Amino acid sequence: MASRTKSQFLANMSHELRTPLNAIIGFGELIEHLPSEKRSAGKPRQYAAHIAHAGRHLLEIVNDILNISEIESGSFTLKLEPQIIRDIADSCVLLVQRRIEEKSQTLAVAIEDNLPLVIVDPLRIKQVLINLLSNASKFTPEGGRITIAGSRSEEGHVAVSVTDTGCGMRPEEIELAMKPFVRVDSAYTRNQEGTGLGLPIAKALVVRHRGTFNVTSAPGAGTTVTFTLPTVASDPSLSSYWGRA
Repeated sequence: MASRTKSQFLANMSHELRTPLNAIIGFGELIEHLPSEKRSAGKPRQYAAHIAHAGRHLLEIVNDILNISEIESGSFTLKLEPQIIRDIADSCVLLVQRRIEEKSQTLAVAIEDNLPLVIVDPLRIKQVLINLLSNASKFTPEGGRITIAGSRSEEGHVAVSVTDTGCGMRPEEIELAMKPFVRVDSAYTRNQEGTGLGLPIAKALVVRHRGTFNVTSAPGAGTTVTFTLPTVASDPSLSSYWGRA
């Protein structure tokens, strides 16, 4: 079954990989063969923009595949250090702001003050948040709203959530979305670019931090992804990292 699932994933990815590659090659050839009198008329700039967009999409696909392979093989280690979760969230907002503005969406940050420091690998947690924010924007229509919230959980963890007003998912679709190499097939998601690995990668990274990961959603009512991150109070075994703050 695992082999069949991966084969199906690779078949789907063949289309995802060919689409940006064809764009890169096609627009590159248009620039190459553009008559000299038209090379200063703005067309090369337009074609270069298409090539850059296709290149970024291709890079995202390759990164997702490499990331999930790395996680599954257990070949990466976390570089833990004390961090302020608001600082991590703010840096991620800057990276996705342009994409969100292009869809006339609203992004709100509602993280409580004076939260304890989380003991995390900042690069990996940024990867988690960027994945979740990108997914939220992708599956939320123009004019929708996305919210990042942060609070202290009863167990002493820091709980972070990303909520959107997008298409939402049924319970069985949530289950599929959390499986590597499986994409949810619906009328809305069918036309969206991507590998479908965003949620499995995010969950795997959070679990490696000894955190929890939960998705709640309903069709037409949006989606909320909540994950927790450890603090020294919640996980005393991490106290050796406290002195590095």
